[in-house]
Amino acid sequence: MLTKTRILVLRCTPYGDHAIVARFFTRELGAYSYMLHGIRSKKSRITPAMLHPMALMDAEVYHRPDSDLQRVSEMQPLPYGMGGYGTAEQLLGLGLIAELLAQAVHDHDPQPDLFDWLVDRMEALMGSGTTAELVCAVLTDLSGWLGFSVDATTYQPGSRLCFADGVFIIPELLPHNAVATVHHSGNDPNRVSTHERGGLGSKQDYADPQSSFEMAFYLSNNAWPDHFRCTEAYLQAVYGLYARQLPSFRIPRSHPMFCSLVLK
Repeated sequence: MLTKTRILVLRCTPYGDHAIVARFFTRELGAYSYMLHGIRSKKSRITPAMLHPMALMDAEVYHRPDSDLQRVSEMQPLPYGMGGYGTAEQLLGLGLIAELLAQAVHDHDPQPDLFDWLVDRMEALMGSGTTAELVCAVLTDLSGWLGFSVDATTYQPGSRLCFADGVFIIPELLPHNAVATVHHSGNDPNRVSTHERGGLGSKQDYADPQSSFEMAFYLSNNAWPDHFRCTEAYLQAVYGLYARQLPSFRIPRSHPMFCSLVLK
């Protein structure tokens, strides 16, 4: 069935000499994988460069509900704002969001309200000079759309965010075997892992106090604290929240480059 829909590009993988397998988040159909034949040839009207992460397109697709790999009939880029591809910092921000979103959205699950919200946020990101802070805001707010939002009303001065429950807990109430950081697995630096001490077998992870305060302030006031600047510690707190809710979560591959080029 031929269906018109808007799409956001999540990722693309080369296939053979001229094709690409792309995963799109579509407004009407949800997330699906699509085979794009001939897109890497010189005659193609759509080039791979147009399919950067979170690129917005108008598309006509051949949709078969019983198929995991769909086909595209036509696509037309819809540039954000004044057009163009954006700065290197903005593209890195889009890539970070796309990688996380690709892990979080369910296949074949239409979420038009989430789609429209993402398009609005991407418009803001491409028209702003504060890339890092807007990326932090999008990743923080996105958790609420995915069903595991943080309850900012539980925050007290000095408390820490509990990733498992999405609430803030004061240090005196932390389990004795808890570690108050998110850290990397020794075997795989791209995977967030939990850590425990003692013999109770209770896994709990907590954000550091500064990141906990910043997240609670933002969620309560829809604004950052004065002089807030995005840090890797804050991103690690966001990743910790996602890791506790998405069993196969991996830190985006673009994270190190985003930190080195954007978090100056």
